[in-house]
Amino acid sequence: MSTSWPWILPLASRCQTAPPRLHGSRTGAGAPVLYCHGTPASKHNWYLNHDPALLAALGLRVYALDRPGLGGSDFQANRTLADWVADVENFADSLGLERFALLGYSCGSPYALACALHLEERVTGTTLVSGMVDYTWPELASYLLPQSFEVLKLATANPRASRLIYRLMRLSARYAPAMMIRQAHATMPVADREVLPEPAVRGAFVAMLNETVAQGPTP
Repeated sequence: MSTSWPWILPLASRCQTAPPRLHGSRTGAGAPVLYCHGTPASKHNWYLNHDPALLAALGLRVYALDRPGLGGSDFQANRTLADWVADVENFADSLGLERFALLGYSCGSPYALACALHLEERVTGTTLVSGMVDYTWPELASYLLPQSFEVLKLATANPRASRLIYRLMRLSARYAPAMMIRQAHATMPVADREVLPEPAVRGAFVAMLNETVAQGPTP
C-alpha cells in the first residue's frame, strides 16, 4: 500500500544542512507558513490534512519540516525546544524568509509556540490545531483516548517499553499495513474513523507512518 505526493516540491539541497540534515517539503505559493507536525508523524502529516485548492485560494506556501530523528531529518541527542527554535531560524535564513507564520498541529504545538516566543519579530502569526499540553496536566486524560494517553506517558515512565512500541509500529507499517490500519481505526475519534477507510486517506496514512519510523527508535 503506497501513495504518491504529486504536489510536494522537494526543498533545494541548500535547505538541508549537513550534518545534521533538516529535511522537509514545500507546497503552494505565496505567504510562507512553517508547519510543525504531530507525533508520531512526519512532514507528510501535513498532506493528510490540507486542501491544495484551498491553499492556492488563500495564497499560502507551506514548508513542512521533519523534526530530528523523524522522517528524513538526522537524529540529534539531548534535544530541547530551544534547539528546534534554532533549527527553524537557520532554515528560514537559508531560504531568505524574513517573516513567516507558524502552524502547529497536536504535539507540534509546543514547537510552534516556542518559535513564536523566541522569534516574535519574525513571526506574523501562530495557529494551533488540536494543541497538545503538558501530559502531566491532571485534566488531560479526559480529553484523550486512553490508549493515546498511556503511550504519551511511557516516553518518560518506561522508555524501554516506549521504544518497543515504536519498533513494533515500524514493523507493522512496513510489513503489515492492513493490521496497522485496523489498530489505528480502533483508537481514533469518530471523525477520523469515518475517513480512514477511503483508499487515498488510508494509503497516505500508511505512507506517513512508514516515513515517520523509518529511522527506528534510538537504543
